[in-house]
Amino acid sequence: MRTISKTNIPKLRTRIFWQKGLEVMYDILELYRVGADPFDRPDAVVPQDPRHMPQTLEVGSRLHRLLLFHINYYMRGGVDSVTAVKAMSKIFDEHPEYYLPEYAINLDPEVLSQALQAVGLNYRKSQTPQFWVENARRLVERYDADPGNIFLGLDSWDEAVRRIRNDHRGNGFKGFQHKMVSMIIYYFMDAGFVSPFNFPIPVDIHVARVTLANEIVKVYGDQDSNVYTDTVLDAIRNFYLWCAEEAGLEPLELCNAVWLYSKAKCADNPEAEWRQEGEFDNRSTVLYKKDLLWDQTAAINQWLRACGTCRFSTTCNWNVPAGPYYKWGEIKLNDRRLGPQGFTGNIIEPADLASGFRYVRKANVTAAADAPPNPNQLGFDLD
Repeated sequence: MRTISKTNIPKLRTRIFWQKGLEVMYDILELYRVGADPFDRPDAVVPQDPRHMPQTLEVGSRLHRLLLFHINYYMRGGVDSVTAVKAMSKIFDEHPEYYLPEYAINLDPEVLSQALQAVGLNYRKSQTPQFWVENARRLVERYDADPGNIFLGLDSWDEAVRRIRNDHRGNGFKGFQHKMVSMIIYYFMDAGFVSPFNFPIPVDIHVARVTLANEIVKVYGDQDSNVYTDTVLDAIRNFYLWCAEEAGLEPLELCNAVWLYSKAKCADNPEAEWRQEGEFDNRSTVLYKKDLLWDQTAAINQWLRACGTCRFSTTCNWNVPAGPYYKWGEIKLNDRRLGPQGFTGNIIEPADLASGFRYVRKANVTAAADAPPNPNQLGFDLD
């Protein structure tokens, strides 16, 4: 088994490099605000984009709040966020009553399990229905069946954690730990249901990848061990809460910028590609790192869309693959990012990195002479 038990949690230490991290955040926000690469890519969209939401949804309604509350069951890893929102939206269009706590409180969990499996949400197909029914009861008994009431009089991160996080003593909600507390704040704030206050952005694979690969949070200890632990996650959350409280960065904007940057750009890194061998078997699924042949056109073009045209190539040190995170719940920092090895083709490194691009091709870039190359247009011909 690849799960971390209380007896084998690695002893890790962390250090937060506040100023370095702030500079990275400023750069990401700069690119985000002007819509530069990768924010101009078609896949640079947040999970709750209207195109992913139910066709029958009345925006601003109680059902809207309830949908956002329930979506969080699949924001805990194991399932791509956009895929999860689309799937939960299909259930909503067919059975909106499942989202009503006063109805769901009497639902057979097996009915919910079948509905989830019908839209491809097989992950936690037994656990989630149990949480769904129990949390419906808590919403009815404590918040008049409306999750918007959770936030009445709430204006701080600490109070949000107290009300929402499952403390395993009956308080909070099943399935909601610190990441989910951040997620529901983010969704409700983005939809206009909650007045702005400071909170740490949700830490998933995308946010963790930017933060750890750039060593904004540096981890000391066994680099071969799983660093996706409370010690490391607390340090990452502390950094992003500091960005809001001390540096004055707006959490919603910061969340969108960091999450989308990693999802649209870092995810293209060919050095971080892992493949699955055989059938999915929860945490026992067999994964292996894909062999990378740098003399192939496809590998170079993929690299140019990712690390080869990234503003942070000088500070980003580690490959942080998504496969082990989604399949095993693990992040390791034992695979140093190297870039093309033994490659002698027509790629140059510009002297000025202010444009945000680390490498460009020598010729045949379809852009104006004075414009930086657009990675969406970059190609490479080995001939």
